[in-house]
Amino acid sequence: MEIHNEVMAAFEEESAVLAATSPLVERYARGLAAWVAGNHEWHATNTHRYHLPNYW
Repeated sequence: MEIHNEVMAAFEEESAVLAATSPLVERYARGLAAWVAGNHEWHATNTHRYHLPNYW
């Protein structure tokens, strides 16, 4: 989890700097951030798909 948080913090910092250079880059960075957030939400709310049955 720490690695994920470090990568996301770096993404947010770098995308903020790059977004100031171009409206297209800003749009792309916002779209990418929304996609990542959607994936995170989907995985957080569908945990039953990733659990193995209790065989023991």
